[in-house]
Amino acid sequence: MMKYVLLVSIWIVAIPCQAQTSQQPGDAKTTGPCSPAVAGNNNQFQINCQGITKEQGKKMLGILNTILTNQLDPKAVMAKLDEILKAQHPNIQNCPNGVCVGGDNNGTATVNNFAPPERHLTQEQVRNLDAIAQSLPEDAENWLFIETVNTPEAANLAFEIMKIFKTRHKIKDLTYRLAEPGPVPKGVFVLSRPDSEHSTQARQITNALSGLPNLQYGYPADLKPPDVKIIVALD
Repeated sequence: MMKYVLLVSIWIVAIPCQAQTSQQPGDAKTTGPCSPAVAGNNNQFQINCQGITKEQGKKMLGILNTILTNQLDPKAVMAKLDEILKAQHPNIQNCPNGVCVGGDNNGTATVNNFAPPERHLTQEQVRNLDAIAQSLPEDAENWLFIETVNTPEAANLAFEIMKIFKTRHKIKDLTYRLAEPGPVPKGVFVLSRPDSEHSTQARQITNALSGLPNLQYGYPADLKPPDVKIIVALD
């Protein structure tokens, strides 16, 4: 606020004023937070600013007198004031919409990202899945399958899982579920029939994926007994 008062004051003082000797002193009334009231024709102004004490007014007047007496450049004075403010408050910046436009992008940035983070396998999950992949028999690619719904997040996570087993030659390519007859439950599902000879491996895979959203182990009625299927269905 002080900077704006200085600019207004400099502008008022710098305006050449010509008194009309024939005019008698009169009353002048003005309104506003900073109200200049003319007294007589000697070009003297009394400025009443709400919220500014007399001591602050005297200091401001002293600054104005110094600028005028030394014929200082107002722009240079304002630039110096900016430097002083930055030195006293280095972390204050004008950043509308998160973009700093004050000429200085230093400092600590605060980013609010309210979107949910993307799901990825942790290093522990990768190690556990790789250990399972190594222990699977050579024919695993004939009964182990992985499918994903057609969304970027689901596809990325399914690819991470598939790549581990693919590297060990224990699974075939990823299958995309492009169309569904009805609403699809959300989560990660490991499916195997209880009477399957590979149900133990299916449970091991489920345990290795622990921590993924809505992880479930189960089986649909139409699943073939030897098959183990991993389905990733995330938004």
